[in-house]
Amino acid sequence: MLRKGSEMQKKDKEVLLDLDYEGSIKSYGSLQNGSFSAPKSFLDASGDMVDRDSIQIQSKDDINLQMGNYFRDGRTKIDFVLVWETSSQESRQEKERTTNEEGEASTNVELNRPEPKKTRPVQWREKFARNLESAGLLTEKEETTNESRTIHFLKLNVPWEVMVFYAEELSFRAPLQAQPYLDFNYSAHLLRRLCIPNIMLEPVPNRPLDYYTCAFRKSKMENFLGSHDRENFFTNTQRHRVAYEILTRTVYGKRKNAQVGVDRLLNEGVYTAAVPSS
Repeated sequence: MLRKGSEMQKKDKEVLLDLDYEGSIKSYGSLQNGSFSAPKSFLDASGDMVDRDSIQIQSKDDINLQMGNYFRDGRTKIDFVLVWETSSQESRQEKERTTNEEGEASTNVELNRPEPKKTRPVQWREKFARNLESAGLLTEKEETTNESRTIHFLKLNVPWEVMVFYAEELSFRAPLQAQPYLDFNYSAHLLRRLCIPNIMLEPVPNRPLDYYTCAFRKSKMENFLGSHDRENFFTNTQRHRVAYEILTRTVYGKRKNAQVGVDRLLNEGVYTAAVPSS
């Protein structure tokens, strides 16, 4: 029995020696003094060796692009998205028409031929997008295509100047000063005086601050808390409200026919959806 145990210990030592030798060639990392020492090289998906020093860490802008809440520049927030669908054939025809539009226009003028008419939904979408840009919104178009259909996305952003104008018009509340936190619960105080246990009492961690607020005014901008941080001064809810306010006021056809607002475009089937960005 002792002889068998010594043979097993000998084999274990040989295995450990082999691992130490192979560690100079290929290592999976090791623990030293409680910290993990990463290996010098890794295998990528194709099986090739990749140096540890060549691994790139993603920047904040790259993460923002992957999250999908920003324009392609990684800095401009998406406040609202308009969505519509077309067949893939219609999308190809529309692209061909837009690329050849200038040449065809000059040819039609020379030959006195009428220009090909666009369908009514296309006309309404183009005019609506132009009027949104005239109202001050920033736009960016994306699309995804498969064999049968193409889904189009029109991303909208409300710039700072437009937000300030509508914040004053819509009487947004802006913070002036943080309220002192008063941790006083009258019912808990009363039960404690009566020596009755309060079974409903629970501590609230990370309790948000309350603020003294007033109606937003552009002339009092320097008096508001956080006015220097233009990216986060207005909440996402406020940005969505301003974007929706502009969408409901924008004309897409003839005003006398009440062809105004994104809600009617949705009812007409011109857009499939109009959603705020999360």
